[in-house]
Amino acid sequence: EKLAVTHSEARRLDDRPGSALLRARTLELYILSLLHHGAWVTIGARKLLLAARKGLRSLYRDGGGATRALCLSAGYHLYVLLSLSSIWTHPLVTLQCLGELVGVSAQLRSRDVAWIVPLSGALRCLPQLFLSACSALEHLGEPLSSYPFRLLRLCGLLSLVGAKAIATPLYLRATLSTRPELHQPAMLPRKLVTAADAALSVGWLASHFALHKAYRRWHHGLPSVVAPRLLAAAGGAAH
Repeated sequence: EKLAVTHSEARRLDDRPGSALLRARTLELYILSLLHHGAWVTIGARKLLLAARKGLRSLYRDGGGATRALCLSAGYHLYVLLSLSSIWTHPLVTLQCLGELVGVSAQLRSRDVAWIVPLSGALRCLPQLFLSACSALEHLGEPLSSYPFRLLRLCGLLSLVGAKAIATPLYLRATLSTRPELHQPAMLPRKLVTAADAALSVGWLASHFALHKAYRRWHHGLPSVVAPRLLAAAGGAAH
């Protein structure tokens, strides 16, 4: 969601000096976002495949490479904050990015929690992988009604519900009750950030469906409590 902030800005500045640089930087950030989220999903998938071969107990072991992955993730979020100046005008997006930095630092300071890093990171990044792909296609001029865009958007919404509203709470409930290392003080910021991120994601999903419903009513000439000018401005999200 954080990288979609620049899309409308880039389109609005198309005729101004430096607009080509802005669009190039936006595309660069989309590519970095896809690489970042795709890497985390790959790490989580490898963890699940390893558990399928060695048994479920391996989910609580084999956390090799977790420190390197967390450091690279922290570098990605720092780069987004420093290179994308327009992100500071969106408080929730900025807080989400800063929260990830706080969560990563908490995991790096905690002991014996490397085993939870692959799956927790994959669950956080899976919805963002599909939504970043949607934003990249829109930035490249893909019609919002095209089949690839609609398919990616559907996968993003389904993964958002499945990963953040269902899988993450169940996974944390199962691990928090059996793993005492997750209750160390250093892990508290990570748990708070995870809970806040899940709440923001559910809130964004609810607002997305509400806006989509209001847009459809307005598009078909039915009364809507949302102002038509607001719907027109948010037409990309409603589609």
